[in-house]
Amino acid sequence: MVRQSKKPAKLPKNRMTTRGGYVGKILRVDLTSGSITQEDLLDGKILRQYVGATGLAVKLLHDELPVKVKPLDPENRVIFMTAPMTGTFYPCASDMAAVTLNANTGYTVGDSHTHGFLGA
Repeated sequence: MVRQSKKPAKLPKNRMTTRGGYVGKILRVDLTSGSITQEDLLDGKILRQYVGATGLAVKLLHDELPVKVKPLDPENRVIFMTAPMTGTFYPCASDMAAVTLNANTGYTVGDSHTHGFLGA
């Protein structure tokens, strides 16, 4: 018989999560100018509507990408986004996605996923 502990699980002391598991910041790197800026993450309502790495990254891409941008234009975005459970001890929860305008079609979203310690 397996005994379950009545004590709640202890979280790591260096846990920096806020807003439903996200760290709370967006880091923007402009490869053309070489500038790096940091800003606050979107509000909680949007984080609940677009859960996870791909969902939130596609939302940002949709909101920020100019209409006539081509996949290889400097104005195109490549968004690396982690999921809310990334960096926790939950199995299979470390998700990171890279989302951009698909170079094969020129008008759809292209995305790729990875799991493991990279996103943490």
